[in-house]
Amino acid sequence: MPETAPAILRFGAFELDLRSGELRRSGMLIKLAPQPLQILRVLAERSSEIVTRDEIRQAVWGPATFVDLDRSLNVAIAQIRSALNDDADSPRFVATIPKKGYRFVAPVERIASEAPPSPVPVSALPAPRSRRAPWLMIGVAIGAAAAIAAVALVSARTTSALRPLIAVLPFEDSGDHALLREALLEDTIGQLSGIQPTRLGVIARTSSKRVDGKQGGIAGIASALNAQYIVEGSIRPSGDRLRISARLIQARDQSEIWSGVFEEASEQTLERDTPARIAAGVLQTLFPNSPAPKPTTAHCGPGWDAYRNGRYLQAKGEMSRAVEYFEQAGACAEADAARAESLIMLARSGRMPGPQAYERAGEAAKRALAADPHSAEALTSLANVEMWNQWRFADAGVHFRRALEINPSFAAGHHDYAWLLVVTGRAAEAVDTLRRALALDPLSPRVNIDAGWLLLQAHRFDEAAAQARRALELEPDMREALFCMARARAFANGTITSAQMPGNDPYYTGLRYALSGDRDAAFLSLETAVRERRMMVVTLKSEPALDSLHDDPRFRALVSKIGLP
Repeated sequence: MPETAPAILRFGAFELDLRSGELRRSGMLIKLAPQPLQILRVLAERSSEIVTRDEIRQAVWGPATFVDLDRSLNVAIAQIRSALNDDADSPRFVATIPKKGYRFVAPVERIASEAPPSPVPVSALPAPRSRRAPWLMIGVAIGAAAAIAAVALVSARTTSALRPLIAVLPFEDSGDHALLREALLEDTIGQLSGIQPTRLGVIARTSSKRVDGKQGGIAGIASALNAQYIVEGSIRPSGDRLRISARLIQARDQSEIWSGVFEEASEQTLERDTPARIAAGVLQTLFPNSPAPKPTTAHCGPGWDAYRNGRYLQAKGEMSRAVEYFEQAGACAEADAARAESLIMLARSGRMPGPQAYERAGEAAKRALAADPHSAEALTSLANVEMWNQWRFADAGVHFRRALEINPSFAAGHHDYAWLLVVTGRAAEAVDTLRRALALDPLSPRVNIDAGWLLLQAHRFDEAAAQARRALELEPDMREALFCMARARAFANGTITSAQMPGNDPYYTGLRYALSGDRDAAFLSLETAVRERRMMVVTLKSEPALDSLHDDPRFRALVSKIGLP
């Protein structure tokens, strides 16, 4: 870099340091993968000019490197916009020029270096290395990941500053061992979550499964998940036995710092013992004095096959069939806890009548806790029953906090607790808790869209719309994200109408009447919803569509009847 060349490009609150290859906002480091960082530099250096897609390819990848340009560039631009909290529809920084390329529309201030630094060409900025596929620069899953990883509202960086994060990738399977593969992933995550929970955060299974190692290099996966360590492994036949290999990789330099090979004739023995042995190797490498995890007991005894089938179906989202298998497992704390979780999901989705699902979930959760009082999953399910169905908000809070004390890496617990906080009037705490859920499960479509709905309940409408948009990037066909985005924007602009509250539920009928100004009809419907214990009535105080009713004594009477503080 010549002495007179700029060392820093400044635009808005952001600075791009060309010497160190770092992006900062108001002095705080913003994490951005190497190639999007290079593209940002190219665009910012040519501010106000149209930079064609081919020019970006030449500058970043070079003519000799194979890359799926359209997909890779779309992904990288999504990462840049996410890091800058930019909007493609109303860009403040990067505008798309259809069929041509991109233009950096913000003014850029070029700050010269005070002393001539060592040359740092664009090509010298850090580039990811892949152990598996060096030719695949950016995979589809990494694109979806990065589009969420830099969410301004709920950045994972705030959590990782407190403790490092580790991600367990799905095990490669050279045979037909789908049930074992799923069990190894879930149980290894569970084992890592249970030891040193205040010193190590564990990325949730949902997100780990969306960035399978075949779809990008370790550097890209680590960047997408904001993880400092990666565990990857494989399942392979070895004669009449099965062999599981695993290794721990340090993301910053992709070095292997631990590995292990485990071989057994019995698949059940491998499933029972291997997660604890992997977790022991990982944890004793990172924390030499940590206690060794203990192997799980044989899952459900004679009901083991039913339990593992149910868990496999649960991971695929087939909750009704999963419940059937969990019931077949018989007396088993793990099956009861998993059954309670599945029933909660059926109630939330409306695929099972709420009162029936919650009653069964509560019974299953209590049975699980009688056998294992330290089951974070069962405690969380019980808390959900108490919150959404029984309206015992204080008890729900006790159980949520106990679950997160046992397993601070339980993303679903943080997610569900955030809802309790927002409906009981603690919106700021709710957003903080939501931030932890998204840090631990950044690629979950459900967690991301629920974040949008929760922000809407917190009356943070612009942020809710942005979060819904990011959920849509993960699942382009998610109509729910479109509804959330439209509703949030309408509230923000003061244009919300009763037509934007669909549904035949008496609670939503009450919302429509409230928005149309018919108070008497609104209260008749809301009173019916409370009498029938409709699930969403717990959002009575936080729901923005009901703000106009807060000064009415009838509203205060409903709040009192539900027991909201």
